Amino acid sequence: MASKVIKSARERALRYVENASRLQKQDLRDNPGARTQV
Repeated sequence: MASKVIKSARERALRYVENASRLQKQDLRDNPGARTQV
């Protein structure tokens, strides 16, 4: 059960990183000032 929790946490972290990087790329492409606004 512990390994299952660790696996789900790792998958959640990977998904978060992928989504964050994807959003950053979109913001940088659409709006060059997005990073300074946040």
